[in-house]
Amino acid sequence: RIQLEGDYYIKKTNDLIMSLPLPGYMGTNLAGSISSPQVNLGGLENKGYGITLNTVNLDGAFKWRTNLNVSGFRNKLLNLYSESATLDRTNWLMPAFISRSIIGQPLWQFYGYVKEGLFTSVEDVKNSAIPVNNTVAPGSTWVGDIKYKDINGDGVIDGRDQTIIGNPWPKLNLGFTNTFNYKDFELSAMIIGGFGNDVFNYVRFKGENPTASWVGSGLLEGARDYAKLGTADNGDVYLINKNASIPRLVASDVNGNGNRATQDYVEDGSYVRLKNVQLTYSLPAEYLSRIKYIKSARLGLGVQNLLTITKYKGYDPEIGAYVGKEADPGNALIGIDYGRYPSTRMYTFNIALDF
Repeated sequence: RIQLEGDYYIKKTNDLIMSLPLPGYMGTNLAGSISSPQVNLGGLENKGYGITLNTVNLDGAFKWRTNLNVSGFRNKLLNLYSESATLDRTNWLMPAFISRSIIGQPLWQFYGYVKEGLFTSVEDVKNSAIPVNNTVAPGSTWVGDIKYKDINGDGVIDGRDQTIIGNPWPKLNLGFTNTFNYKDFELSAMIIGGFGNDVFNYVRFKGENPTASWVGSGLLEGARDYAKLGTADNGDVYLINKNASIPRLVASDVNGNGNRATQDYVEDGSYVRLKNVQLTYSLPAEYLSRIKYIKSARLGLGVQNLLTITKYKGYDPEIGAYVGKEADPGNALIGIDYGRYPSTRMYTFNIALDF
């Protein structure tokens, strides 16, 4: 009536075969380039577990069986056989996004800036770190622009102020199936889920920021909440809607409001989905005995992706690797959503005959 299985593993892999990360000036990207060489790049450790529980809850005229499986894993970059201490993955279609691997940490985490809000006054701009080679002026960094955290404390904002802002790997995966039988009917329902992973919503990153969006590409409703500026009687410029989350409209984005990935677009990708429901009816043997060549017959009704519960704001939290335009299987970006087609709800009817 009860069957329990458990597995735990630790796997270390050395001499990972991957492309050697080289800068673009060495001719490894853009038209006419030569691909980076494949080399033994480093070492990786994977730890994981899987638990499966099968139970027969009722075994009379009415039968009820349950299958529950829970699994999880952790990965870590152990070392690199090169001078670099990190590995980066990017895609020219999403230039603001960097997926970084750091020795001693999980692979392909989200790497970007920390947003501390918007500048609310000129004094706020003057007393804060601003992007390097920038000035405090209406045509430069100004009220309503994004205030970035000065990670290294050097008084300016540049690439050294980027940090890990998200982890695409789920902490736990779940599968839960119940099967019910009564006379000639069988009903099964499968629920799946993933918990603890982050998703970078690049659709929101582009669609909520008018400066970052392309002409004619449309905007999301959140873009309405852009920063609106006012001028006091004494001439001071201030932020009218201090609760705004979207930076001001600018013709020239010197502050980098639309081209710096921040934690604002990192969302919880946890979800629970009613993946599959199937109802089957098997014709009784006494009816089939009248038909010479048919041994068994079954009718089935089913629906897939019936219901999803999640806090993720995109179409579908089940992201995986990016597979859209300009996707590269050898350079896959994990956990980024740039318009991935959502799982389709599908209704099916089937007839199965055994002769």
